[in-house]
Amino acid sequence: MQSHLKLQLSSRAIPDSKMGFLLRKSDDEAEEWSNEIEEWSNGHSRSSSTLTDESEISTESLPSLSDSSTTSSQLYGGVESRFNRCLATLSGHVDAVSCLATSGELLLSASQGTDIRAWQQPDLHQCASFGCGDGTVKALVKVGDRVVSAHQDQRIRVWKRSKGGATVFKLAATMPTVKDCVVGAMSQKNYVQTRRHHRRLWIEHADAISCLAVSAVVKKRRKRCYFMYSGSWDRTFKVWRLSDFKCMESTRAHDDAINAVAVGPCGYLYTASADATVKVWSKPAGSESHGLVATMVGHSASVNALAVSTDSGLVYSGGSDGAIVAWHSELGDSRFEVAAEMRGEHLGAVLCLCTVGELLCSGSADKTIRVWKKDCRGFSHSVVAVLQGHEGPVKCIAASADVASGYLIYSGSIDQSIKVWWVSGHQTLSLTH
Repeated sequence: MQSHLKLQLSSRAIPDSKMGFLLRKSDDEAEEWSNEIEEWSNGHSRSSSTLTDESEISTESLPSLSDSSTTSSQLYGGVESRFNRCLATLSGHVDAVSCLATSGELLLSASQGTDIRAWQQPDLHQCASFGCGDGTVKALVKVGDRVVSAHQDQRIRVWKRSKGGATVFKLAATMPTVKDCVVGAMSQKNYVQTRRHHRRLWIEHADAISCLAVSAVVKKRRKRCYFMYSGSWDRTFKVWRLSDFKCMESTRAHDDAINAVAVGPCGYLYTASADATVKVWSKPAGSESHGLVATMVGHSASVNALAVSTDSGLVYSGGSDGAIVAWHSELGDSRFEVAAEMRGEHLGAVLCLCTVGELLCSGSADKTIRVWKKDCRGFSHSVVAVLQGHEGPVKCIAASADVASGYLIYSGSIDQSIKVWWVSGHQTLSLTH
């Protein structure tokens, strides 16, 4: 199924390396926005980049920028509309958009197991559609030329991108592999109790796989080895070696479903759960398994999302209580403390988080995305943009940096759409938390 997005870029468009793409609804608005950003840029960033006024996009793909439902065209905390805009809406998914991932020239999105899509930069046309399995795709990550998807049917699938002109993804492996399952079944010691009267191989998840994270370890001769972490509603996380798709470790981590997993500095692994806690794990040198470092309690309800800032070193958690908590520890210290709490902004559960540059983006059941910026003098955070236009809860979010002195933010919703937003990187602080 082809996307409803239609775009033609003129030769005067901003180069891909700097801009990626910009989309507008009409030439008049394009010219007005171009003049606004050019005037603002000349006074602040001295950028020589200009915007094309010849881009074309179907009116179905963009919400009306004058519509009162699109708060990107409204004022918020003293921030004017020129600082953030909805650029496009990508449609075509058969169900709620459950996960997003960005990597290089591709944006990846998914809903059902058979409905994974790849969108090609700079114009974000749909370049591939693939998938298999039952239920929802819960998570996507891209590693090299491979895409890894986590599914509600308790399987992880690895897709390899074909070489050549057309973008095609073919199934390369299912984890755990059939071979590992057959070998494991030969010994009773490889079985674990999952619930009353039910036993499974320890390499298998017993419920939906809700989240994925990838880390790279540099081995001898500077060879990079990738490890992947999967979290599940079965309350465990597992560690996988991607070179041969083997499960290396399984840990019962929480008292309820695991909703998010993230990898941070110092080799720490973070897991977030419906038991309202975030746990920190570490694997000491020479050890075969991860050990618990700390349990962080700051939410009054399920913790749904995690994000780690490479700029500040803060770990963010978002929960069903509508709060976002920032956690901090000194380098090498295993003690984690609450650095900031952001409450009262979202009117519903926080469902997803991502960081890009100095910004934190949060998506919520209240149908909005909020963009936060940390005070350079401390840990307080301020809302610098509110992005509204989805007709359902915002389930997933991703971002890419350095786009015309700003950022591209991608949001996926239960309304089956993906929206693309541009947010300036030069916004002022307001409404401190």
